[in-house]
Amino acid sequence: MSRVWSDAFHREYGLGHLRERFAEDSRTNELDVQFELEDDRVILRGEVSSPERRMAAQEVAQEFLPDKNIDNQIRVQTVHEPDEMEKVS
Repeated sequence: MSRVWSDAFHREYGLGHLRERFAEDSRTNELDVQFELEDDRVILRGEVSSPERRMAAQEVAQEFLPDKNIDNQIRVQTVHEPDEMEKVS
């Protein structure tokens, strides 16, 4: 087995377990988060429902991969209130 294939396999295997951890952990259980591994850095991308979920995503990733730098690029969804009341007839 070549070193390149082995590295790619281990990277995808690790990211698969991280996805599983996110789905199972009650602090995150967010499935709209993508993961990318670049050298010693894990990049988190996607959207979550609150700033607390964003921070929890970083905590879960850091706990699971303590030797990696976590680059949290997750956005918090913003919900805007309507400018005027909706009329119901």
